[in-house]
Amino acid sequence: MDFVWALNMDFIINNELGDFAIQPKPPEDIRSVFVSTRQLYYDELTKGKFMVSVHVLLKVTVLIMWMLQKLLGVPKPSLSDKKQDYLQ
Repeated sequence: MDFVWALNMDFIINNELGDFAIQPKPPEDIRSVFVSTRQLYYDELTKGKFMVSVHVLLKVTVLIMWMLQKLLGVPKPSLSDKKQDYLQ
């Protein structure tokens, strides 16, 4: 129940989101979390505004994953962990 309340509060204070829904019957049965950004109208659509909307959805997706990890007791990674070197 705390997870659903925290998620709802984080969603409602995020003024970049347009709509959200946790379905079908939270907190007993959560199978999907629907999130959308504010509407983008065709006459104001630019690459920048589109990418901002994608970034907002990415941040919300990461927020949900982190909150689930916290709920399930997954430890957060420490800063001393070996960093991935993508140049090799």
